[in-house]
Amino acid sequence: MPRYLITGATGQQGGGVVEALLHESGHADIEIRAITRNLSSNSAKDLQNRGIEVVKADLGDGKSLEAALRGCEAAYLVTDFRGPGGVEEEKEQGRTFVDAAVRAGVKHIVFSSVSGSEDERVEHFHSKYHIEKYIQASGLKWAVIRPVGFMDLIPPPGIGRAFFLAAMKAAFGDVKQKWIACEDIGKGAAKALMQPNHFNGKTYEIVGDVATVNEVKSALERADNGRTEWNVWLPKYLVMLFSPYHYRQMFQWLALGVQPGEVQRTKELIPDVMNVESWARKKTKQE
Repeated sequence: MPRYLITGATGQQGGGVVEALLHESGHADIEIRAITRNLSSNSAKDLQNRGIEVVKADLGDGKSLEAALRGCEAAYLVTDFRGPGGVEEEKEQGRTFVDAAVRAGVKHIVFSSVSGSEDERVEHFHSKYHIEKYIQASGLKWAVIRPVGFMDLIPPPGIGRAFFLAAMKAAFGDVKQKWIACEDIGKGAAKALMQPNHFNGKTYEIVGDVATVNEVKSALERADNGRTEWNVWLPKYLVMLFSPYHYRQMFQWLALGVQPGEVQRTKELIPDVMNVESWARKKTKQE
């Protein structure tokens, strides 16, 4: 019975991978192992209650990772630049994980990178490109999933959503942006984990929708039975002023409209990939 190790299982991306693996497998013919730094957290307990093995490990600790990875056929890796060490710490997370996977005898890694990682103008995108190259040089089988912006960052209906859309409008104007649901990231990554030979050496930029902020707003309103979103205006300088450095970099780059990825190619990997409206309708039903 294959065993898969999932990083970030208590977060949006890793959680999506767990859900997809459980759905694809029918809960019976695979084992899922998740890592966490805190075994007593509610999130870790929730995973355990669903029959998922949860072990203590840290992306900065190679020994704990090696122990967690032993006995696993494949592993899903998602890294984070938001620690005190920034992008350099993120790159070290990637190297530490890959080295531990090699020592532990893992055969296949699926890495969640970001669409546009080759571009040096956004540091926390390009840090993931360094990890991609390190994985490719490791001798392991590999697949890379490069998602675009997360639909799941859109807040629920209300004033929070209004200010989110206003900030996006200030940053991007009428430039179309690309969106993907974390659930769909999970579906793509789960397929790549379960079919290592088919997906070995492949990179997918995954996109569920391409839309301006106004088009996103309209899609959300349709999904909410025509309920009109609040209109809030924010000046661009204010959004940039209060955005952390790495996010300012990202906003400026995304405003150029150059992020790669096509919905049609994404459907080769995820045939039922959601657009903003279908994602929002599903979220409404779940609430």
